[in-house]
Amino acid sequence: MAQLSNSFVMNTKLTSRWNPIPFPFFKTKAIGYYSISGGVDRKFYDDARYLTYYSKKPAPPLDLNAGIEQVVRHGNDPDHYPLYMVCQYISNHRELLRATDSGELILDADFVTRRGILSIIMCTPYIHASNYRFMASYLNGTTYISAVSMKETLSKTALDRCSWGFKFEQYCTSYDPNVEPDTSMPVIEDEDFNCIFRAQLGELRLMFAAEMDGLRSNKKVDLRIPEVLDSTDFVEMKTGIYEKTPRQRQAFESYTSLKWWSQSFLSGGKTIVEGLRDANGIVRKINEHEVAEIPKNKPWKRNLSAVFLKHFLEEVKQILKGIDDPYAVVQFDFEPMEGLFIYHKLQGPNVQQIIPDFYRQMMRGTANSTQI
Repeated sequence: MAQLSNSFVMNTKLTSRWNPIPFPFFKTKAIGYYSISGGVDRKFYDDARYLTYYSKKPAPPLDLNAGIEQVVRHGNDPDHYPLYMVCQYISNHRELLRATDSGELILDADFVTRRGILSIIMCTPYIHASNYRFMASYLNGTTYISAVSMKETLSKTALDRCSWGFKFEQYCTSYDPNVEPDTSMPVIEDEDFNCIFRAQLGELRLMFAAEMDGLRSNKKVDLRIPEVLDSTDFVEMKTGIYEKTPRQRQAFESYTSLKWWSQSFLSGGKTIVEGLRDANGIVRKINEHEVAEIPKNKPWKRNLSAVFLKHFLEEVKQILKGIDDPYAVVQFDFEPMEGLFIYHKLQGPNVQQIIPDFYRQMMRGTANSTQI
């Protein structure tokens, strides 16, 4: 077992004085992409083979249980796998790196991570019941952050409900915008297309990957052309409850809508397509939400979430920079009841590194390998 060093408490609970702070400077841009195959044969592809298109809304009703017995569910990837894939992309694109006089390589980014981690940090001021955890390491001036799964084993019924979202995506998208979606094929939950984004948040330079649901276009595009990639209009797809109870409506307004907004905001998305389904998994209605309109008349504040993300990342950056150990893995735990984070430096021979060895060697300038 890994041993923990002395723990420290970092109180990041928001105070009312943050509310008047204006929205921090933020700019995001897609700079690359990759695909990951699903099922047993999980492979990284430095291309857009799993890019899908959203050209029009399908007509309800839609049965989200169709083909449910043939679904290929998410595999048991280790927690660090998504970050490894980002490192693989960077390794394949050495133009993102620059060499120092000593031969080490530097990435011009303060953080490398996944969009989902940034999103949940933005939501943290409004999380009152759920704890979460992530790991961080520091290498050549950049902090790398990996999520840690804390989910319990789900029943088949719960797994089927999770699959409904993927089935809705299948109804809405196709690999060719001029071809109707093929809903007869088994849904492969962990087959995905990802974009790499560079973003500026205040003075912080971020690089993150995000799974993209569908590109709005009525013709095929060539993402290898930078101007085309920069002008893409990716649409997020969600499922929601058709007839919400007052409690469900409150939960959506208070938290779910913030989660949806933050995800699209970070990657520059303009539209969220929501399939409203009943308890039996039948989509009865489809709504399109403009991302810019979502924060209006909500109990949460978009500027407060963005300011929190900025301040929190600045704190993490200083902690990791202070430790300044490329092999240290720092565990961060959010405790919602206290409204604070506790972090520990993990020690011991059994600590799982979140940065792959091949990538670490590359950044030291001692290896040319580009494959995990």
